Amino acid sequence: MSTAASRCTSALDEARRSALGVDQSDDEEGAVFVRRAFLCATLAFVAGAANAQNWPSRPIKLIVPNGPGLASDILARLYADRMSQALGQQMYVENVPAPRA
Repeated sequence: MSTAASRCTSALDEARRSALGVDQSDDEEGAVFVRRAFLCATLAFVAGAANAQNWPSRPIKLIVPNGPGLASDILARLYADRMSQALGQQMYVENVPAPRA
């Protein structure tokens, strides 16, 4: 913003405050209060929406970057079995071997 524009904006703000009979410190405190109230309301809404979700709602996929039958695949399947029991949600292993160059 150019200096002329910023001076114009500050002059308009000052004229508005004097016309309304509002002190500058009162106006700033009110703006801070409105911002804080809006932030609190937004956070409360988001927290309520996040709490309403039933996670996990679908089966969980565990990707193993090696082929089937290797040690990492066996450990991943053991891990998936234990996690399925702990979470009460199906967990499965998908082997996605890396492409050869």
